[in-house]
Amino acid sequence: MIDATQEFTFAAQKKEMPMKYIILILIMVQSAMAQPTLQKTWVGRNNDYIRIRKDTIDYFKKYEYLHIPYSLEADTMKVPVRFWKSQGMPWEGLALSFRIKSLTRDSLMLVLEFGDDKIPGMDYERRFIDSALTYDPKLTFDSLYFSASECFGNCPSLQIAISSTGAVRFRGRTDTEPFHGCYAGTLPQTWLGQLNEILRCGRIGEIPEDLGRTIDAPVYKLRITLNGKTKTISGTPFPAYDWPLLDILLDAYKVAELTKVDTVVFVVN
Repeated sequence: MIDATQEFTFAAQKKEMPMKYIILILIMVQSAMAQPTLQKTWVGRNNDYIRIRKDTIDYFKKYEYLHIPYSLEADTMKVPVRFWKSQGMPWEGLALSFRIKSLTRDSLMLVLEFGDDKIPGMDYERRFIDSALTYDPKLTFDSLYFSASECFGNCPSLQIAISSTGAVRFRGRTDTEPFHGCYAGTLPQTWLGQLNEILRCGRIGEIPEDLGRTIDAPVYKLRITLNGKTKTISGTPFPAYDWPLLDILLDAYKVAELTKVDTVVFVVN
């Protein structure tokens, strides 16, 4: 025989159960969100980056993207790679071990475990941050000058200057058909919006001013003013993390409204 008090208690429990489940679910979701994960894009020094997925890792090496599997054993990532120990001594099929020294929601530190046979000058400790943190909403574009040299293949050789209003001066040298010679014109506001978003994500301040030189590759020069501060970058290759910036600048003349002129002047220093 169930009395009135017991009936009230059972009814209350029935009403409370859904709320208890909701609270439990919220706690589980919050706990899962708080757990750091490897599976994201990480950006490091000089805008080197790696993109880690569930079973594969992407990174950039010698003008090629490497999309390869990796294994995770305790706190160590094992990644099969190819690289040169010294001139004429290639190491093929070597599995590198990266110990996860620290991992938070915002940062990752990897230590290359290489035993006693270390290569002089190699960076054994690598720090990365979550690429989502690179976005700078306060960054504003003022102006830029960009040039690209020829290469042994079909590389567009050009010079271009762009202002914050979209005014553009352009000189096409080779592989810039149909625009060879000097031009002046404007770029669409939509293009400027895309450029601003790329710059806000691009960590331009972290790109080395001297990129070095590589055989059979175009040499780039970028003189850019952001928030009133000017930075000059020259050489090759551009960090892969900033390839969207390189691509949009190389193709800018294709979307600009250009008019042929006798000459254009660029400030390159």
